[in-house]
Amino acid sequence: MILASLGTIKCEYVIARGRIVAESGKLLVSLEKDHYPEHMCHTMRIKPNLTRRDFRIPHQGANGKVRVRAMNPRPPILVAEALVDVPVVDGSLQMVPEEDVVKVAYFNRNREDGPRFVGFLKGFGLKSGAIGTSASWDCYQLVIVGADEDDMALVGNYLIENDGGIAVLDKGKLLADLPLPIGGATSDLPLEDIAARLRLIQRSARSLGVSHPNPFLALQTLSFTSLPYLRITESGLLDVRKNQILDLVVRE
Repeated sequence: MILASLGTIKCEYVIARGRIVAESGKLLVSLEKDHYPEHMCHTMRIKPNLTRRDFRIPHQGANGKVRVRAMNPRPPILVAEALVDVPVVDGSLQMVPEEDVVKVAYFNRNREDGPRFVGFLKGFGLKSGAIGTSASWDCYQLVIVGADEDDMALVGNYLIENDGGIAVLDKGKLLADLPLPIGGATSDLPLEDIAARLRLIQRSARSLGVSHPNPFLALQTLSFTSLPYLRITESGLLDVRKNQILDLVVRE
């Protein structure tokens, strides 16, 4: 690779095996399509039968309000802890999208009966719909954020049926997606198509109210346990500094 300047990292030429294969941003050769083993392309073991009940958060106690821990994304990829009060209705904790408190779910996709956890997210900005991905750092499990449990279930089922990817959905309608059929983490589409789909995903997320400057990056790093402070896992909310799983409900 030949660069005009180290300050801009703008590639002038790419040379491979003694040939110029790209010049001034244009590919000069045709690329062979890679073929992947079958076992790498069907890695979503969980069945596509999620319903809104899979996103229910049970709570024993009378109707009213309780204080819970919520994940609070801080750009670019830190996640702080926020304490928020959420309603208890008929034995389950409710999200409050109008107060920027939505649900976040983690599903282990490696087996049908894999562990799962549902918690809360504060400060993401989502007002409607749901967004999900199987390309979550660095566990590559299914992570879904939503302001509606039906849309969360639909996004999850869509990703499972399509062997992984990223998807944005609102009121039952798919707004944008990027298939990631190779291990649930990698696309087999041309780079131009990937870039266009990612741009549409970002725009679609923002159209639903997401305020984070990079919605997809925020989503896929909610499970990244190598950075502070609060991360979602299949066992619950992890305090990275203490290496401790925290209770969702704050005990007074």
